[in-house]
Amino acid sequence: MWDTLAHSWDPAFQAPVLPQGPRHTNYHAFREFTLNVGAAAVLLYVMFRPSAQRMRPLWIVMCVTAVCYYGGWWLPWPLLGLHAPNPAATSIHLAATILCLTSVGLARRFFPIANVNPRKWD
Repeated sequence: MWDTLAHSWDPAFQAPVLPQGPRHTNYHAFREFTLNVGAAAVLLYVMFRPSAQRMRPLWIVMCVTAVCYYGGWWLPWPLLGLHAPNPAATSIHLAATILCLTSVGLARRFFPIANVNPRKWD
């Protein structure tokens, strides 16, 4: 995330001939950083809800957030031919993807279909 944020003010990340302006890529880097923070916040918020507040719809929100977030890392490769810039970055992306999606999958059993005591939300 911090590397993405650093692109927000990095002149080397600019696109000088871009019709929207050379710094438009910097804008997108900053926007991506804030979206990353939002996705991480959703994942952490849902994962660490008290057990009485966990229910399947929250797990689905967490699952969709994780799949879409990491899909953004991997779908550009088969769709656009774009991928991480080097093997080290690819390894880091792969480890993060596997760890997060495995955690979300393993958490499923802790998010029941029906909340047995809905009064616990009070």
